[in-house]
Amino acid sequence: MKIIGKFFLIGIFNFIFTYFLYLLLLLNFNYAYSYTITLLVSLFIMLLGNIIQVFNKRITLINSFFYLIYYVGYSVFCFYILKLFIEYGVNKNLAPLAVQSLLFYPNFIVSKLVINYASE
Repeated sequence: MKIIGKFFLIGIFNFIFTYFLYLLLLLNFNYAYSYTITLLVSLFIMLLGNIIQVFNKRITLINSFFYLIYYVGYSVFCFYILKLFIEYGVNKNLAPLAVQSLLFYPNFIVSKLVINYASE
């Protein structure tokens, strides 16, 4: 399977799992806390899934560190996009789907660059 297909499947699994977690957390927390907790879980899934399954690299301290730095920055960026979407009227239950749809390809490209660079 091509790399982008694997990235997509890992991303879909991650999104479905963390989206339902987000919806469950919304029952007790506001969207900011819910999204933050969800992003932490998502980071772990994407770290393992992308380094091992998608890009066929061994997990090392260096590539994990670089991907962690990238993914934290990506998550902060996603959070602000989510906040903008919600402030401009996108339903808070659907806003995470809109954010991920918008950023899928940029995330793939940067993830690939970061993991390949850090794994050399």
